[in-house]
Amino acid sequence: DSAFDIKIHSEVGMRIPLLAGAAGPVLLAQMNDTEVNEILSTNELKQFTANSCVNKKTYKALVRKTRKDGIALDMEEYIDGIRGFGLPIHTSRTNIQIALWVVGFKQQIRNENIPKLAEYLKRRAEEIETKLSS
Repeated sequence: DSAFDIKIHSEVGMRIPLLAGAAGPVLLAQMNDTEVNEILSTNELKQFTANSCVNKKTYKALVRKTRKDGIALDMEEYIDGIRGFGLPIHTSRTNIQIALWVVGFKQQIRNENIPKLAEYLKRRAEEIETKLSS
């Protein structure tokens, strides 16, 4: 939980569109290209904010970058004023995608802090993977 007075909260089980924010690229990055192409061919990329990616070719490149970097960023792509990170959680299970998704206000997740926050979250994701594999 955040130490800030104002906090973002979502209910357990809350649903958001698959292709919204950092959650979409990080979940799709865990799939093969055929599965990604199928999902993108049967779903529309919606314009949630001025920053939303609505170009399928660009979105595929974002999925590939997420695979390479091990993290997806949401720079106010789903909700104005909200930024976030999505990280894959790798398990020995096949056909299941698990992700760590962290969001905060734009004022909390400043550009200069993103590399440090990303490294911190990558370490936390590795800890979760270790616990799931034991």
